[in-house]
Amino acid sequence: MKKNIVILLVFSALIANAQTSTVKVGSEPIPQNSIIYFLPKTEIEVSVTIIKTIEKAGIFANYAKRLLALNDVITSDRESYYIANVRIYYNCIADSAKKYAVAINPKTTAYKIKMAESGVIECVNYTENEPLKSVLNNAIHFTAPEILLDTIFNFSVLGEDALLATSEAKMAEMVAKQILRIRESKMDIMTGDEEKNIDSADIETVINYLNETEAELLAFFTGKKDFEYEVKTFKIAPDSALTSEVLFRFSPLFGFLDKDNFAGRPITINVVPTFNEQTTAADKKIKNFGLYYNVCGSAKISVADGAKIFAEEVFTMPQFGTTNFLPAELFNNKATSVDFSEFGTILEIK
Repeated sequence: MKKNIVILLVFSALIANAQTSTVKVGSEPIPQNSIIYFLPKTEIEVSVTIIKTIEKAGIFANYAKRLLALNDVITSDRESYYIANVRIYYNCIADSAKKYAVAINPKTTAYKIKMAESGVIECVNYTENEPLKSVLNNAIHFTAPEILLDTIFNFSVLGEDALLATSEAKMAEMVAKQILRIRESKMDIMTGDEEKNIDSADIETVINYLNETEAELLAFFTGKKDFEYEVKTFKIAPDSALTSEVLFRFSPLFGFLDKDNFAGRPITINVVPTFNEQTTAADKKIKNFGLYYNVCGSAKISVADGAKIFAEEVFTMPQFGTTNFLPAELFNNKATSVDFSEFGTILEIK
């Protein structure tokens, strides 16, 4: 009888020695020889593009209506900003609240962990000829349209009569007459009344030149616009729901402003979890834990200016899910391998 008890105790000790042991860093003593890994959480990245509009009044703005019947003209120099585009993306980063230590035990494969540079677990017992599987963030980034205008007035297109004028009013009159002559020349060319011989192959070139010259001359009356782009990225990795959290402030006069600068109105972010049950395997009365992994939740994220919603997305968010663990006995088999997704969930067990 005593012999059987001794054999049973030895067998139990061998099983215990072969098992994986994983502890949560900060809550229990860390094994002396161990591998540290993290589970990930989702970081929200908000990319905001604003456009600065620079308006320059033409020197003949006051004569635009009388000489050319133009009403839509820039009458004073000014700058203004508006939000052109808001995009929401995600990144997976290491969750400092989910840091684990796996005891190095040659009798199991659990400690053979491949990690990203951040320390987030990617796979266990990985072989180089097997490509890693992951879910990628395939969001399309905003591309600003091409801007063709500028605020530099081209005085080289002015005719001699305008350049020799002795007053602003007279100069405006001469430029207006130059514009009207260009329009007459274009009409003559297009109707075939132009006396000069212009090769048909050159007509398009001549018309384009006249159009460009007319546009430069008109700018002295209508004014010019230019545009500058500024892009800023805001990152946040919430562990709980957010309601109207201020990302930054914005002013049509000054553009981007800090959160505490009340010269601008608040641009806010809302994070609404669609699943949020913060329980973990550590709550269970089990002596030996295998590797921990995420059972993900999700959340709806929106960025808004008051009632106006700029962008809205739903992302997988491990921090709003639960944490579970693989059985320790699973890794006693030297052939066992596990692939994790970028969110720390189980992709495949082989």
